[in-house]
Amino acid sequence: MLAISTSWNVGRTGSFAAALAEIRSLGFSAAELAGEGGDLAAVPSAARERRIRLVAADGMFTRTAARDVDRLEPGFASTVPEERERAAAALLTVAARAKRCGTNRVLIRCGGVAVAGAEERFADWEKRAALGGVSDEIREEAATLRGEREAARDAHLDAACRTMNALSRADPETEWWILPAARPDAFPLPDELEFLLAEIPGGRPAFVHDPAAAAVLASLGVAPATAWLDVAGGRLAALRLSDAFGLETGLPPGSGIVDWASVRDATVAGLPRILHVTRACSPEELLEAARLVE
Repeated sequence: MLAISTSWNVGRTGSFAAALAEIRSLGFSAAELAGEGGDLAAVPSAARERRIRLVAADGMFTRTAARDVDRLEPGFASTVPEERERAAAALLTVAARAKRCGTNRVLIRCGGVAVAGAEERFADWEKRAALGGVSDEIREEAATLRGEREAARDAHLDAACRTMNALSRADPETEWWILPAARPDAFPLPDELEFLLAEIPGGRPAFVHDPAAAAVLASLGVAPATAWLDVAGGRLAALRLSDAFGLETGLPPGSGIVDWASVRDATVAGLPRILHVTRACSPEELLEAARLVE
C-alpha cells in the first residue's frame, strides 16, 4: 500500500479536504496528513466520502514550520525540563487532532544536540550543496560538527529519551513513530535509535525509515544509508519516501541521489509506504515517482 502525503498538495489546494480529493482522483486510497489546511472538522467526512485511509499524521501537522521535512522538534531533546514539557504538549495536541481526523499514528522528530552555530552552518552547507552536491570540504566541516555534537550528546540523548517516555505514558493509545532528520546534529543517529525505541513499551514497530534523510547523512559521512535499518530490525513501522539532492529532501523519487534498488533490497515487502513529496511537482510527475517506489 502506498499512501500519499498531503505535504504534496495541501498548500496548493488550500484545504485537507481538497488535498484528499485530488489524491483519490489519482487512484490512491491512503494518505498521510501533513502541512496546514485549516479545515480539520471536514477531514473525517472527506476521508469517508473519498474512501481514503489516513495512515499517519506528521508531527508538524497543523503547526507552522519553515521546512516540514527537516525541522528539528523544538525542545524535544532540551536539557531544560520546561522546554521538554512544551515540546511534549505540542505533540500531544497534534496527536489529539490526528485522532479526531481518523489516525492514531504520529511521526515525530526527536530533536538534537545543541551545537553552537549549527543552524548557520547547515544553512551554508545547503546553499553550497545545492550547486554541485556535497563536497569534501562540506564533509570535513560536518565531521567537525559531529565532534562537537559528540561532546554534548549524552545529556541531550537522555533528555530525548525522557520526552519519549513522557509521550508514551501520557498517550499510550497513540503510535509514536520516530522519524530521522537529514541533519548531523539531529537524533537519532543509528547507534542512538535503540535508546529511543526502548522508551516505547511493548516492542511495537516505531521507527520510520526515510531513505532521503539517510542518503543525505551518508553523503555527509555520518553513517551508511542502511545503518538505521540494521538497528531497527523488527521495530521498523513504515517507509517514508522521497528523494534528495545536496542537503534537500522531499524531492520526487527518481530525481535525486537515493539508490532505490538498495532500498528495495534492504526492506521487507509489505511495509506501509508514504510518498512524502514537498518539492512542487505535477500530478503526472507524482504518478511517475509512485510507480518507481510501488
